[in-house]
Amino acid sequence: MENCLISLAPLAEQQRIVDRIESLFAKLDEAKEKVQEALDSFEVRRSSILRNAFSGKLTESWRKEHGKVSRWKYVRFDEAAFIRSNLVGPAEYSKMPHIAPDNIEKKTGKLLEYHTIEEDGVTSGKHHFFRGKYYILKFGHIFQRWY
Repeated sequence: MENCLISLAPLAEQQRIVDRIESLFAKLDEAKEKVQEALDSFEVRRSSILRNAFSGKLTESWRKEHGKVSRWKYVRFDEAAFIRSNLVGPAEYSKMPHIAPDNIEKKTGKLLEYHTIEEDGVTSGKHHFFRGKYYILKFGHIFQRWY
């Protein structure tokens, strides 16, 4: 190794390289922060868009521009959706799967690992889901649809 020749940049050039690398890393850190800020605010922005869509505010200026009259109306929740409760006691279903919100992957709906009602020590009534239907849990209510 003593006789091996290596290329060594002058000290000033080495310093320029280090400065450039540090500058690029600073830009990467800044970009990472901006991406994280966007991710952190995603749910808030999504909720705002949906709220504006369902209230008619999202298309309000377009309707005014085109002379369209808003036909939106406010109704009680039970007038807009049919809610069916199918609560069952845990004792009679102790060997069945217990799938709670934390058993469903956020944003994908993928089913994660779960246990039986007995293994989870469930003591209160739960909704019994049936094959051939899908359910949407939103705002603490279960909505049922056939497919």
